Amino acid sequence: MYIFNDVILFLYFVIYVFLLIGSFYILKNKNKISDNILVAVISTVFFVFILNRTGLGVDEVTYRNAYSTYLTYSNDFKFEYSFEFLFFLLKEFGVEVKSFNNVISYLFLFLTIFTVYKAIKPNYRSIVLVSFLFSGVYIDSIFNAYRQGFSILFVILAMIYFEKKDFKYFILNVLIAVGFHWSSILIILFVLISVFLSDKILKKAVLLLIVLHIIILIYPINIFDVFNYSLLINSNLKTLSDAITSYIINGGESFYDYNITWKLITIFPVISSLTFIYIKYPDNSIKAKVFVILIGYSFIFIGMAYGFRNYYWALPVFSFLIPELTRNSDKIYRGFLCCYLLLWCFIGFFYSSILPMIYFK
Repeated sequence: MYIFNDVILFLYFVIYVFLLIGSFYILKNKNKISDNILVAVISTVFFVFILNRTGLGVDEVTYRNAYSTYLTYSNDFKFEYSFEFLFFLLKEFGVEVKSFNNVISYLFLFLTIFTVYKAIKPNYRSIVLVSFLFSGVYIDSIFNAYRQGFSILFVILAMIYFEKKDFKYFILNVLIAVGFHWSSILIILFVLISVFLSDKILKKAVLLLIVLHIIILIYPINIFDVFNYSLLINSNLKTLSDAITSYIINGGESFYDYNITWKLITIFPVISSLTFIYIKYPDNSIKAKVFVILIGYSFIFIGMAYGFRNYYWALPVFSFLIPELTRNSDKIYRGFLCCYLLLWCFIGFFYSSILPMIYFK
């Protein structure tokens, strides 16, 4: 455990514990001023965390090299248009290559805070922010998978505007999200589909998904193989089937290649969040519906190379569901939720493989 090897990291974890407890206290006592103060403290702590890092995540090196190339030759940009526009702005503001990664991380942090203030009402902002920042998905987004991370935030904003029936800003955020990562168009499709799905059906789906995710810890279930087999039946689609099979086998590591420890770490937040939603399912919530659909989608592709990364689209949404889940909850429910967020931070954030890369180099 990295936090037991470094005093400063351990101090960050202790601070997180107090911030989490403080956010639950505000959630219970409904104090807007205290909520805003705690948001400022949480943001400052994470700002300092970024400032003190000494290394780079895996994809950060690729993005830094891309920015270096962009400064001298911008006509052959290989990423989506929103990301290219971000590079353009950084270039115009004179951001140097050596500062690129930290500037991106700061922008990501500020966009996160903005998203929380736009999406969440007072008294709930600190709990949403602290649970979102100190998670396994966030550390990967802010210090590694920039494009997916930015895209997730704009997808969440799009969902918020969709719920408010503000379709002008919904479309705007959809266009920005797709411009960071084209895969986000699927989530937008799920947002539209969610309108036609009943809460009763989705609550049953939540229970089914909990059971299925427990099963795959013991026995592999490759639903995608059924789809692939259907392609094989049609000789005209055999080429596509062969390509998919090649990707599954040779494309990289899949969930089923993990040992039991990493399987548990990967599935723990999925099963836990589904359980909290099943117990207190929020009716008429677009975010809850999209979350369930995304988990189902991720489950179907979990056997593919890096298929487990699909969960990175779903899990951030859970933090933004916390206000709806806790609004009329009892002490026991909030207590278990606090324990879950504490444990998820411990094994997701402070046990992340990204952490030694950014902090111990």
